[in-house]
Amino acid sequence: MVFFNKRFSHAICKKAKQGDFRVQTQFGGTAEAIQPDKTILIQAADLLNSITEPLLYARVDGVVTDEGKFLLMELELIEPSLSVFSNDKACENFYAALVEILAIKNPINQNESIYY
Repeated sequence: MVFFNKRFSHAICKKAKQGDFRVQTQFGGTAEAIQPDKTILIQAADLLNSITEPLLYARVDGVVTDEGKFLLMELELIEPSLSVFSNDKACENFYAALVEILAIKNPINQNESIYY
């Protein structure tokens, strides 16, 4: 899941090809745009909101258990692949977040929307 200024922008689901564990496309893996369930988005946003500093971007990687709980595998804050190809508004969302952060706007609080 990709967040700009701690607001959800878009998400992709990567899957390994049959018989392999690697999800990268160069190894036959696939990536498709998805809309995560709201409860998963809230869990991911809660993780980001535990960081008090502004975050221009963040990629929150994980898996969802059979019980619907999101388990963090990686919180990518430096040099992430943002998969902007997967969503028509991704670049626009990134630009909006950049403008907000440059304007020294306070980071999103718990009462604000987690969506753009």
